[in-house]
Amino acid sequence: MKIALLSFVSEPPHDPLGELVQQRLTRSDEDQIVREVLRPDLGRLKGLLLAALTDPRFDGILVVADLPGMGNEALISHVEASLQQHLPAWQPLVAQLLWPHIGSNALWSHGCLGRSHRRLLGALTGDQKAVESVLEGLLVPQLDRLLDWSAR
Repeated sequence: MKIALLSFVSEPPHDPLGELVQQRLTRSDEDQIVREVLRPDLGRLKGLLLAALTDPRFDGILVVADLPGMGNEALISHVEASLQQHLPAWQPLVAQLLWPHIGSNALWSHGCLGRSHRRLLGALTGDQKAVESVLEGLLVPQLDRLLDWSAR
């Protein structure tokens, strides 16, 4: 499995969220997570998404961010616009999973997941605890099934 991880942070190279996601997604020595740490830049995101989606070496692309203000929402909207097929239950499942940990903040944590160009494409935003909960409760346990679905 090879996944492109695009991590948007306010102050690169400091990227604890990206490090956490990379660590959780790497399940064996055969898994490759190619991480790019970036400042918030929607133009660059668009270019990197297009490059990763058309690169046959990648099985999936994941965008993560923990940005102040509306930066997270803009990134999610941009990734959602690139999806050809959403997983419609994804966001309600994320909110339900996060509720015991972060209460009503679960409603403000946002993510999207789907497929585009026969690749898994997703985005997760929020603080480290929220993203870790989604990774452990949903994404990592279902990753193989999601990658199979996206390749069809």
